Amino acid sequence: MKKELWFDGSVLSPEETGLITDATNRGYTTVILNKNQLKKVKVSNRVKKAIRISSIEEVEKFDKIDIFIVDNLSMAEQLINMNKCTAYYTTVNDRENMEKAADIRIPLNYLIIEFQDTTNIPLELILAKLQNDKVKVMKVVNESSDAIVAMGVMEVGSAGVIMKSKNIHEIVNLSNEIIKKEMKKMDLVECEVVEIKHLELGERACLDSTSIMSKTEGMIVGCTSSGGLLICSEVHYLPYMNTRPFRVNAGTISSYVWGPNNIVEYISDLEAGSKLLAVDINGDSRTVNVARVKSEVRPLILIVTRYKDVEIKAIMQDDWHMRVFSPEGKAVNITDLKPGDKVMGHCSEPGRHVGIKISETIIEK
Repeated sequence: MKKELWFDGSVLSPEETGLITDATNRGYTTVILNKNQLKKVKVSNRVKKAIRISSIEEVEKFDKIDIFIVDNLSMAEQLINMNKCTAYYTTVNDRENMEKAADIRIPLNYLIIEFQDTTNIPLELILAKLQNDKVKVMKVVNESSDAIVAMGVMEVGSAGVIMKSKNIHEIVNLSNEIIKKEMKKMDLVECEVVEIKHLELGERACLDSTSIMSKTEGMIVGCTSSGGLLICSEVHYLPYMNTRPFRVNAGTISSYVWGPNNIVEYISDLEAGSKLLAVDINGDSRTVNVARVKSEVRPLILIVTRYKDVEIKAIMQDDWHMRVFSPEGKAVNITDLKPGDKVMGHCSEPGRHVGIKISETIIEK
């Protein structure tokens, strides 16, 4: 389950509210505002807004608020009956308060807990008691290191954290750590080149993303659902033109390209806003958005490789500036490839329908 990342901006002075923008620009998905900030602080529509209220009558004033936070269970029940997204805020500083928090049985959306002590034992006990409930437990934190531990205790961790700090370094560090945690591993294998075949003209596509890729990143592209080759981004030196570090010159429009959640897409189906995986030579992957798919007619080349008894193929533009990765992580010009060379790829169990893995006998050649 993806962890929720909130920022408590309600504690900020007017001079400090710029931190709210910093947080939302770094992936914080919910901000807690105070009543004075609602008209003065602009928050993107993609970010949820939460506010603390002290009476039910205040609800009508805040029609654009996504989450209501209260510290009174009776008010929480009233909010739930009004079909409002409800968060109950409590402080745990002793065993009695801990047990009260763990024994709440009304259908809250969120249980927000601020712990007095640094130990995570009270959090573990609360999570254990509430493991079968749908309530999302959120821990208030002041440091990114505390947040990472809280989201990992008992293997499940809290549903998320609320950063309550004015330290920009802690705000940024937590965002960076969350990004790292959410990176998925792709199994990369060494594939042996068995055939290189120059083809006629055909339509190939460049995939322009909204992200800058590194020299060790690319995308997995192949002719079949059995797997693909790790094709370099255009971040490497080109003597006649500027680099395009946001681009992967991927291959034919009929090729498969790997995306998040084990989804494989036809390049021809992609458009602005589609999501793909940028994968590095260690198999670490991150989700990137497609900004543009640029198709043009170019001479093509077929690269046939093998991993054990699986054949992995890719058809790319037949030009020396097209590159794949060697097992050493070096960018190799595809026009220099010859049978016996090793390149990096991904081997996948075949069988896909509209990109989704299915248990069906499918033969692809």
